[in-house]
Amino acid sequence: MWTLLLATPHERFIARFRLQRAAELVPRYNIAPSESVAAIRENVNQERELALLRWGLVLSTTKDTKMAIP
Repeated sequence: MWTLLLATPHERFIARFRLQRAAELVPRYNIAPSESVAAIRENVNQERELALLRWGLVLSTTKDTKMAIP
């Protein structure tokens, strides 16, 4: 499914996820911790939006999340 989404034309991508607007994305197949990742989420107006979120890792042994890997 993800391969199909990466190859989907921009207009069809927006229609498929019922987005108001979205920046055009470049396909990526490898995402490392601390990189921004495109995600579809619901905003405060209960509308879907494409947002760039930072992907990270918090180990289960971490006592203070401020010291987590960025």
